[in-house]
Amino acid sequence: MAELFVRNVDDQVLQEFKQFVLSKYGKLRGVLSIEVTEALRFYLEHHKDKVLANFKKHLEKPKKKHIRLLLWLYKYDGELISDRVLKHYIQTGLGIVSKPTIKDYLNFAMAFLWEEQVDRSTKPVTVYYSIRKDEIKRFLEKHGIKVEEVTEEKLTIQKRSIEISETEIERRDERVTRREIAAYALELRQQGYSLQEIEDRVQDLGFDYDKRKLKWLMQTFGLKEADLV
Repeated sequence: MAELFVRNVDDQVLQEFKQFVLSKYGKLRGVLSIEVTEALRFYLEHHKDKVLANFKKHLEKPKKKHIRLLLWLYKYDGELISDRVLKHYIQTGLGIVSKPTIKDYLNFAMAFLWEEQVDRSTKPVTVYYSIRKDEIKRFLEKHGIKVEEVTEEKLTIQKRSIEISETEIERRDERVTRREIAAYALELRQQGYSLQEIEDRVQDLGFDYDKRKLKWLMQTFGLKEADLV
């Protein structure tokens, strides 16, 4: 049987769990592992499908920034990569600022990494991963991308209404106005794109606008409610 050693568990939660096991069996020795296994199984049964469904969506139709992230990992020079370096690239290299979106990209990357070691001398602790480059290569080739032939220039996102390079998106001193974003969204809407498709395209450009914000922008700068149904 596998062994599990876990640190930094909440004292109160652990105490309540042990009290539950003690009340059920009248002892802890020999039965605590049974209940821990059942607790883990219960958690997976109620959360796994939701997480896998979200991840599966990325696997079936990855965005351009997911592709850029994988190419960066594939070309990363080093045997191990830390979670801090990975998060830094997502924030600065991809221009992601929303915490939920950063977490989403981190979770996507985890499918191509393997945890090797944890440095507990840092606060917070630093986790080091090895990169499963064979898996990355297979995934990219499945989506028609040969890693040896791709350059950074080929990964530049092509825009329609607003002509902004990836570098400009990442520079904090060069902001795109809401009017420009609205103009881009309006053009896509008039071409028949759904609000979800417009949200995906705008977020691919590095702007943290959901459907609600985009709908408000388009109403503010021209489109009526009836046009957004």
